[in-house]
Amino acid sequence: MAADMAPEQFAGMPTTPAHMEPEMITAMVAYLASEENTHNRELHSIARGRYGRVFMGVAPGWHVSVDQPVATPDDVAEHIDRIRDLDGYAVPESMVAEFVLVP
Repeated sequence: MAADMAPEQFAGMPTTPAHMEPEMITAMVAYLASEENTHNRELHSIARGRYGRVFMGVAPGWHVSVDQPVATPDDVAEHIDRIRDLDGYAVPESMVAEFVLVP
């Protein structure tokens, strides 16, 4: 993949070899496997010296109530901006937690 990238896309990347060494990942793996870690069922990203949590969120979206007809493609098109709006997103930790979010 990197072979297909233009050299300018690499501008600003650290030149410090430590940022590319396996120890960057080993430190996180060792912590996650330790008894000190109390964070389960989470995803993490390690990139160029940055450690961060990865999460999947769900936006409030647009809701069709049970007394309304099933949505059509035109209905979805009409409400697409609201469907895509990320304001007020939640991070449910299970399918049941997501169902609680639906009015």
